[in-house]
Amino acid sequence: MNDKIYEVVHEAYLNQFAVSSNFAREHSQEVASAASIGLISTLEAPMVFGRHWRVTGVGLQFIRNGGHL
Repeated sequence: MNDKIYEVVHEAYLNQFAVSSNFAREHSQEVASAASIGLISTLEAPMVFGRHWRVTGVGLQFIRNGGHL
């Protein structure tokens, strides 16, 4: 994976950036990739979606394995 996906997942872990934020716009391809492979999500509860990207359990493991924590 490239470093930009690490950056996006790490940002979701630290700050839970908004779906419509400048960060999300500037990294739209990486956000889409990370969400597609389950590293980040807007899911807050079963069938409840929010407006902020959050790191998933898989995403947290991804960060740990990449040495970015």
